[in-house]
Amino acid sequence: MVCIVSAYYKIPSKLTHETYLPYLLSWFKTIGRQPRVHFFTTLDVRNELKGLVDTGNVNFHILPFSELKANDLGHDFWERQYARDPERYHSPELGMVWYEKRYFVERAMQFDTSSVFIWCDAGIIRNEISETAAMNFGGRNYPLDDNRIHLHQLNFPLLSGPNNFAGFPWVLIGAGILAGNRNAWRRFSEEYEISLQEYDNVFLPAISDQYVTVRCLWKHPDLFQLHDPRDSTLDIWVYLLEVL
Repeated sequence: MVCIVSAYYKIPSKLTHETYLPYLLSWFKTIGRQPRVHFFTTLDVRNELKGLVDTGNVNFHILPFSELKANDLGHDFWERQYARDPERYHSPELGMVWYEKRYFVERAMQFDTSSVFIWCDAGIIRNEISETAAMNFGGRNYPLDDNRIHLHQLNFPLLSGPNNFAGFPWVLIGAGILAGNRNAWRRFSEEYEISLQEYDNVFLPAISDQYVTVRCLWKHPDLFQLHDPRDSTLDIWVYLLEVL
């Protein structure tokens, strides 16, 4: 069985809440129709969505932003990452949500008996082509129970080694969709924490999860399965919507 996990918070982000809202509604109209969906947010967001779209299949979990695991690293940690980040349209809060993806999945594991869990960003569906692909997302029976984290590659070739650090402007993998079984997620979560601290120790920004994930990939290639979007009709950032 496959479980889909996502989250959304009204925070300083790349776009305003008003801009994100149509994307959220597309997400619930498509991915939110799947049998096993867990969504973490705040009470006001849940109530707003329930008034705009059918959310009957979605298991909402009200989790205040102040209770995210990312807060354990401290305010200074996230301000430090933001100060180092050349992509100024990010924010400390956005980095915290990106960091939290693994913990949202781990929370869902406590509520759901599925063997495979797919993280899918809540704002990922932004046009009709993506919306059509998302109608069957999570239901295609793609083999994911292999102790690896599945993600998609954006640039080719993906060359480097375990002693290197990815960063802007290298756009190498997408982290909007991540999939794997329980063992893969737990191992990934452990390795991510190690790589995050390594970024901080060498004074590089750890605010963007795609860069930290690339370092995990370089250090532990056996943990990951990369997918090639070059033959897809979708935007490469959302390619896995038509695969998983």
